[in-house]
Amino acid sequence: MPARPSEICLRLNIEALCAYLDAEKPLLPEPDEVHRFLDAVNKYGKHCSSTGEFSLSLEELKKSLLDPACPKFYRERLSSPFVQLSIFKNFSNAYFRVPVEDFQLVVETINDYVVERWKLTAYAATNGRILGEKDMNEYLTAFIREYANFPEEDVDYALCIYRSKFSFCLDGAGTSNYQIKDLLSSGLVREMRDSLALDSNNWFSKTNLLRILGEFQALDTNQDGLLNYEELKAMEDVNPEFVYRLCQKKMSFENDGIDFGAFCTYRLAMDNPHCLATCRYLFDIFDGDGDGLLTIEDLRALLVALRKKLYEREYMDIPKSDDVLLAEMLDCVGCADLQRMSLKQICRSGLAHVFLRIFVNTEEFINYDLRETEPEKDPAGPISSRLYP
Repeated sequence: MPARPSEICLRLNIEALCAYLDAEKPLLPEPDEVHRFLDAVNKYGKHCSSTGEFSLSLEELKKSLLDPACPKFYRERLSSPFVQLSIFKNFSNAYFRVPVEDFQLVVETINDYVVERWKLTAYAATNGRILGEKDMNEYLTAFIREYANFPEEDVDYALCIYRSKFSFCLDGAGTSNYQIKDLLSSGLVREMRDSLALDSNNWFSKTNLLRILGEFQALDTNQDGLLNYEELKAMEDVNPEFVYRLCQKKMSFENDGIDFGAFCTYRLAMDNPHCLATCRYLFDIFDGDGDGLLTIEDLRALLVALRKKLYEREYMDIPKSDDVLLAEMLDCVGCADLQRMSLKQICRSGLAHVFLRIFVNTEEFINYDLRETEPEKDPAGPISSRLYP
């Protein structure tokens, strides 16, 4: 589920609200005390007649802090004019009222932020600020064993699931180093904790682990724990040239195939098509020589293989030649006159996620090809906002 704008603001500013709390961590209230206070806040909120939001004015917020259910820890700190000014600056509407749920989110996040920062610091062996690959594995393994309640035989698979998302979202350079402030402000630690209660659409959930592991094992016909090119080609609707390049870029264990961790990253990219990290991931696989630029030859090879697969599916309605079709697709992202293009140049159009996925998936290509006769299927969105020629 995408973060609300107010959550994004909170992630950017919560460090300023919490920086001075760490020294008094032992004074943090117990979770049940926090929940009682969050429930009590509701009786002070009112429906704003102008916006329809259930919200708090500054005076109502102050009254909620005087409620007997409010722990002393929060009363002392959230009563600070600096904190209240920060809350209203970041979360209030034009009528200077803060949505009740946003104020509750502030309280929850302060609590989570302080507790998790101390846990993460304990695992940061180098300097207390950065978790290396080994540190991160230890932190995630401890969380999985203590909270996630996976069977012991699934712990290694769960670690791959957990690690893949942190790496995918926060380690674009591939350094395997994670700053604690980035881990906390990204919201991923909170998402990881939410998976314990919300099991349906959460990447870290047991349901998702079973889904991804089931797909991997179904493809692994020789049961060696790796997926080779022939096994990956069995994926329906996926361009075989893309599969070949995926194997070349992500191959492990002496070129025998991609492991479960690499497969997790692939599925994460396919499940999050609008994410910039997905565009970066696909661009890296498309980039044959790894120089950070896509060439016409890179894209033509992908397009030829894609059309061949479409013919195998008996989708014959592609009258245009490869060069004409490729030029048209490049024109969609403003790169028709370029022989070599960077990810930044492709992203300027706002359609990078559509453009890159067309070369990966036959269904995406068919939707693109039918955009004029069936605009409701256009992967770029509603006809009113389409940028295709």
